[in-house]
Amino acid sequence: MAPEADPANFLDAATWSDPHPYFAHLRATEPVSWNEWWKGWIVTRFDDVDHLLKRSPEISAATVAPALHRATPEQRKLREATFRVLGSWLMLTDPPDHTRLRRLVNKAFTPSTVARLQPGIERTVTDLLDAAAHRGRIDVIRDFSHPLTLSVISEMLGIPRADRPQVGVWAEEIMPLVLEGRSSQGRREQAESVMQEMEMYFRGMAGSRRRSPGEDLVSALARAEHEGGLLSEDEVVATCIMLIFAGQETTTGFIANSVLALSEYPDQRELLRRAPQLMGSAVEELLRFCGTAFAITRLARTDFVLRDRHIAAGDKVMLVLSAANRDPARFADPDRLDITRDTAGHLAFAGGVHYCLGGPLARTEARIGLGMLLARFPDLQVPPQDLEWRPVIVGREPAALAVDLGPDRRLEAAG
Repeated sequence: MAPEADPANFLDAATWSDPHPYFAHLRATEPVSWNEWWKGWIVTRFDDVDHLLKRSPEISAATVAPALHRATPEQRKLREATFRVLGSWLMLTDPPDHTRLRRLVNKAFTPSTVARLQPGIERTVTDLLDAAAHRGRIDVIRDFSHPLTLSVISEMLGIPRADRPQVGVWAEEIMPLVLEGRSSQGRREQAESVMQEMEMYFRGMAGSRRRSPGEDLVSALARAEHEGGLLSEDEVVATCIMLIFAGQETTTGFIANSVLALSEYPDQRELLRRAPQLMGSAVEELLRFCGTAFAITRLARTDFVLRDRHIAAGDKVMLVLSAANRDPARFADPDRLDITRDTAGHLAFAGGVHYCLGGPLARTEARIGLGMLLARFPDLQVPPQDLEWRPVIVGREPAALAVDLGPDRRLEAAG
């Protein structure tokens, strides 16, 4: 029997505009708590989240099969493509399937492989900043971070340039199926239809690469299926959709969150301006402080006890990465941004076997993107605005972020 219910809807717009006090209160008073609105357990302390991520056999990432089991025959028919695709996503599978899938994809995201992408990332950032300079005020997400991340992951996958805008729209539109949150039934039905379109597109693309392979990641996945039998066709398609979604979603929001955080801590921004060699450290602290991956959800495999709370098999469990990363027992003065902080061990990319595959790429995109943006527009300002935060549990980012760029430092230097 669940303990006394916590009725708080933490995705209410008022709470989600600044959720840190809510989760800090839980962390201090009831670190393992039942939330009646979400119908699951919320875990907020660093040690508990770290343990469940890295060393606990009691929880499972495979949340799709239980949802399929609960669905009515009509829902199963409607959501056939969604269940088929999401059921093969790395982030939603457990070993041994997760181990097999990850081994095949991992080589594309090693630090050395990602380092070879750096010149292309720099060229893309330069092009985006050139275009932004003519406008003076931009939306950081629409005009900078989203086209940057879409370009990089599309290049890795080998998606033709003409198709990239449509693929980017598709990735945005399937969000209600992937990230838990408030969404209207109409949005979900539209997302189901889009998932079917994405499946058909990548099924065709994988077939084309089998016949005429290239050096891109889709070709590598198709070879693993065709020659080695290491992947099924459905797994190839699912992995492509996962990469195009995850490859842009979290880093897009993280760059925007970072611009906003640095505007709220001008002393840290000034320190970064004077010491640009701190950018690597700054990115790690920004990941801890305002990383987009706010939480991850799991299912209990078996009954177990955590801090005297009895969690039953099948219960939902939310691991709040953001609350863990602001736990004063792990990080001193955690609600302050400090780009010189030792952030070793932060959980912005989760941990254990599900440690974020794209961590090296996300770090590189953020380091180059933020570094070049702030170097070229050191007087960038975030004007007062009513921010709308995306209503999803596992990721926190604004839907838009307007900035005034100020003078173009590159043009001033040329003049």
